[in-house]
Amino acid sequence: MRLLLLFFVLLSLSPAAQFGCTDPLATNYAITAQENDGSCLYPNASLTPELSVVLDAALSETSGLIFWNNRIWTHNDNADNTLYGLNSNVFQVEFTPTVENTTNTDWEEITQDSLYMYIGDFGNNQGSRTDLHILRILKSSFLNPPLLADTIWFQYEDQVDFTPTSQSTDYDCEAMVVKEDSIYVFTKEWSSQGTTVYRLPKIPGTYQAQRMFDHAVSGLITGATWNDSLQCIVLCGYSPLLQPFIYLLYDFTNNNFFSGNKRKIGLNLPFHQIEGVAFVDPYTLVATNEYFQQSIVSVDQKIHTFSLNSFFAFPNAIIQTQNASLQLFPNPTNKVFSIAGYVGKYQLYNVNGIRVQKGRIRSQELVDVSSLPEGVYFVYLEDYKLSFQLIIKK
Repeated sequence: MRLLLLFFVLLSLSPAAQFGCTDPLATNYAITAQENDGSCLYPNASLTPELSVVLDAALSETSGLIFWNNRIWTHNDNADNTLYGLNSNVFQVEFTPTVENTTNTDWEEITQDSLYMYIGDFGNNQGSRTDLHILRILKSSFLNPPLLADTIWFQYEDQVDFTPTSQSTDYDCEAMVVKEDSIYVFTKEWSSQGTTVYRLPKIPGTYQAQRMFDHAVSGLITGATWNDSLQCIVLCGYSPLLQPFIYLLYDFTNNNFFSGNKRKIGLNLPFHQIEGVAFVDPYTLVATNEYFQQSIVSVDQKIHTFSLNSFFAFPNAIIQTQNASLQLFPNPTNKVFSIAGYVGKYQLYNVNGIRVQKGRIRSQELVDVSSLPEGVYFVYLEDYKLSFQLIIKK
């Protein structure tokens, strides 16, 4: 009983985690915050493409987008059963395999894991479909066609009304990612201008998609991609007036994608109906828009490249003057390091600017880096806004 009482006394005396905005790029960054509470606010920002290229006429309704096997893959959202593999340098179509055992009712998205491609046949702009499904195609079959798909069928667990409506449903969908053992779909909500995330297994079967969480994005979500290096989801979409944007989601907790940092960035591409996004390297995003014509406005189907370097802390924060009162040792190291005189949060980056580790250093605490490969790294000390170079040798 005395030991139990002592435990609760010590627990009550231990400092509670301080919640707040932990992103140094936010306007309300709290240097004392230890845990991100999703409150970060950001200045308005927009991106201009580094490159825009008109796509082949066959891709006038390009929708989803992934990068795999040194090609960019896309598809149309009409009756076309073809997958289009684009050269990732000049964006010309190089490969056009067909998915043989299915039809394209409304293919709106493509995503992937290490073994499979997943195609979302879940476009539902009247909210009346009862045959929503995701096609799963083994990647190894691209080496030995034909391409054959198995099927993941689903309905939204909370949809009870399937009466056709004209672009006012909140059960349309054009975006998904695969993460771990699940598929997460992001709805395109014509009425509320938000998005809701539903979860379902990534193996063939028939499921009720579980409602997880929602967020007011003030627009129509049309695509998604997962960046494993940055542990970030990027959504794309556009406003009702066809002003496109991307939405960065990162530093979230337990796959609650809206619990962390949420940053909306405009794209300087007026009247471009952006439909798909994918990363070709950790900081380079590609996006496609479908052909659009209305009245006197005409926009060709295109692919665009964007750099996201400036929207993550590493490029701006890592090159700093060191503080002579602090000392990192041992350096080089093969297992652990410590920083004499420092108590606070740290982030560890490799030379490509990818964060590989983060945490908090307590008094005289050793930081374990034994799982990291040999190389040059940067230890960024958040509380001092400075960095040390660290060399790991095995």
